[in-house]
Amino acid sequence: MKSIVTILTLILFGAGCSSNNINFSNPIILPKSQQEAYLSRSKPTHLYGFSVFGQPNGAVGIKGQTRLHPNHKASVKMQKNNFPIIQISGKNNSEKSFALLDFSSPSSWMDFKQSQEYDVDFLAYRERNIPYVGNFNTGEIDAYMGVVNQLRIDQLFLENTPIYVKMSIGSLEPQSRGIDSPLITSVLGYDILKVFSAIQIDFDANMIKFASSEKYKPNESLLVGKTKIIEEKNKGLVVEGNFFGTSSPIVLDLTGDYYLTIPESNETITRQLSFGNLVFRKIPTQRFDSIPRVGKKLFEDLIITVCPSEKIVYFEHVK
Repeated sequence: MKSIVTILTLILFGAGCSSNNINFSNPIILPKSQQEAYLSRSKPTHLYGFSVFGQPNGAVGIKGQTRLHPNHKASVKMQKNNFPIIQISGKNNSEKSFALLDFSSPSSWMDFKQSQEYDVDFLAYRERNIPYVGNFNTGEIDAYMGVVNQLRIDQLFLENTPIYVKMSIGSLEPQSRGIDSPLITSVLGYDILKVFSAIQIDFDANMIKFASSEKYKPNESLLVGKTKIIEEKNKGLVVEGNFFGTSSPIVLDLTGDYYLTIPESNETITRQLSFGNLVFRKIPTQRFDSIPRVGKKLFEDLIITVCPSEKIVYFEHVK
């Protein structure tokens, strides 16, 4: 912890700022020399059982995922009304911080300062670090793959979790999706969330429930629809939707503060969209992205349970 405080102090004074006046809505990018100093301590991927694969641009990616303890559960309160923001902590339940659950993000992210407080090890393959080379906007800030030895959601443990560390301190924008308060220092994307057997979002109760291995059984008297999870590379959580009889993959964005976006659409209202037996009509629509996306506003009066291992999403009425 001492080293990160020293680095932060040097950066602040180098920028002519007082730590009392620093605006954490704007990220402070670590100088390249400091980045290189930390990256030089990287550990090889095989120590964590991760394999690697080549990418067209000559970089490497890793194959590996967080490990959960069987039969663990957690029920936590959202830290901002109607937004899936939760408290997490590091090993020994230390250093509580705020994390955003972003099902629409295929990758997970952490602020540099937070990564040091959680003892993240940067990863390397054949002495080469593993930078982020995907299509998502990082705000022109470099990010490198690391691994968190332990994260906690209440008493639910995540071990050896791969995560991209942005080499900046303060705002995690644009990964924090424009949310200023509370200060989000981690984003748990679908690469982490898909390891759970079930995650239930209840916007009405402002609660999120996690299960590491237990199979979810919906309440049949409250169940209004279900849909299949579709595998789409680098798209996050994608489900099967239907526009007036035409099947379509749709990104399920339970963080997005909107109803529906459709690429190349000139309409402001979509007449009908369904997920199995669940039908929505006259949906406010915006033009965005290369694939349809549904935001949380469409589901705020429902309970949504994502079951990645079964490849099903359930929709239920609020009890």
